[in-house]
Amino acid sequence: MHARSTIPNNPKNIYAQHPDGSIGRGIQYPFVEPLPGQYHEKWDEKLLDRWKLVVQSIVDHHYSNKGSSLEQITTEFISPTDYGAGWGYSIFNNNVQCAKWIRKIANEAKLKFINL
Repeated sequence: MHARSTIPNNPKNIYAQHPDGSIGRGIQYPFVEPLPGQYHEKWDEKLLDRWKLVVQSIVDHHYSNKGSSLEQITTEFISPTDYGAGWGYSIFNNNVQCAKWIRKIANEAKLKFINL
């Protein structure tokens, strides 16, 4: 599984253009709050709730289903045009913080479902 945070109606990446001049689709949303000037929209952690619910559901399914085929989860904060190009927030820091959050919820899920 790839874990790259996104939100409903994610804003376009106005800081990056494709060779044809079109702007980035804005697939990626910062996992941690950017500093002023690092992102072109007001950041709101609550907007990540739906995405976090999906990740939590996959992790819960993995630990509650012995037939789960999930083998690994990678964080996917990247810098191409449709993602984080032109933004000033740290792609690396978003990867690290997201991985820490996933590890936390995975450990919690493992404990919750270990005796099933």
